[in-house]
Amino acid sequence: MRISLFGAVSALLALLVMPAMAEDTYSVGGDVYVGGADATIAESVTNDAFAMGNNVSVSGNVGGDVHSIGNAISISGNVTGNVYAAGNNVTVSGNVFKDASVAGANVTLSGSRVAGNVRAAGQSVTIGANVEGSAVIAAETLHLNAPISGDLNFTGRNIVFGSDAKVDGNVLIRAENEIEVPANVASADRVTYEQTHFGEMAGQAGHIAEQTSQQALPGPIRGFGFLIALFVVGLLYIALFRKNAENAFTAFHGHPWRSGFIGIFSLGAYIGIIPVLFATIIGIPFALIAIAWLVLMAFVGFAAGAYFIARWVFEAFNQNTESMAMKALALAAGLVLIWAIGLLPFVGWILKVFVVFAGLGGIGLAWVQSTARKTAIEAPAEA
Repeated sequence: MRISLFGAVSALLALLVMPAMAEDTYSVGGDVYVGGADATIAESVTNDAFAMGNNVSVSGNVGGDVHSIGNAISISGNVTGNVYAAGNNVTVSGNVFKDASVAGANVTLSGSRVAGNVRAAGQSVTIGANVEGSAVIAAETLHLNAPISGDLNFTGRNIVFGSDAKVDGNVLIRAENEIEVPANVASADRVTYEQTHFGEMAGQAGHIAEQTSQQALPGPIRGFGFLIALFVVGLLYIALFRKNAENAFTAFHGHPWRSGFIGIFSLGAYIGIIPVLFATIIGIPFALIAIAWLVLMAFVGFAAGAYFIARWVFEAFNQNTESMAMKALALAAGLVLIWAIGLLPFVGWILKVFVVFAGLGGIGLAWVQSTARKTAIEAPAEA
């Protein structure tokens, strides 16, 4: 059966909008995966929890780690492992029994305790939970109203100390202007101030997170030039890495949501190192390199995800996509349509974020499977 480009585009529109509006939940080996406009985990989770959506809520207790990305994120259940979260507004009100690594425009830790270390980046970071480890913060403003048993390492503009603020370890502050630390928070001999002109950079961390969560990719004003750049990036990937592109498409075709979650996990682990790098003068140049790589990964992920989805639809209507010309057509159709759908309120940015993660997840799955096959072939030969 033959189908027009308009028919393929219409089918692609339906394919994209439906998953964004519905919640998809599945469990594998004690891990729970949830994706959708409203991603909710209300029941207890034996191992790890993965959640992606516009509004994310994890109210059930989690026996492992929590990995989450979205616009508004609320983690109110107790987490036995670590918390990794990035979004616009991120609130962790449950107890965390290991480390918490969070980034967003507004970040709040309001539970009873974080048993490990806290790593946070944002425009506004509020710590109202007892931190039994150390805290590394990059923010425009830090609101500290809880004790920190270890050290406090802050890079930014301002610190607001509440009545319950206290730091048992050393305090290192990097800011453009000196910040006075009350004696009841930390004695003067344990406070070190380093004047730096990187405060502006650190203070913009929250603005970057906000723009990333709400507009994963640039808007319509720069749309045409941006689409051309994405098309070039996608075409280079398809042409230069043909085997990986084919294997990645196969992996995405079989498990699109799995690809998305793997993309979240991989990118989340990568993002987690950026606040740590910002915390040291030596690390700031590496943080800039890490951010540059993050942008490149977003470009490749978006182009690959758009290509995978469009090619999936084309082949569903018996279109032969083996030739380079048809692959280029699928890439162009996917980019244009997803960019257009991205202009829709509410669901638009969710779709774009999912495309990025799905593309990166598919590429990652293909690489892992290829490595596993090579290892299996080489092992008997070495024996």
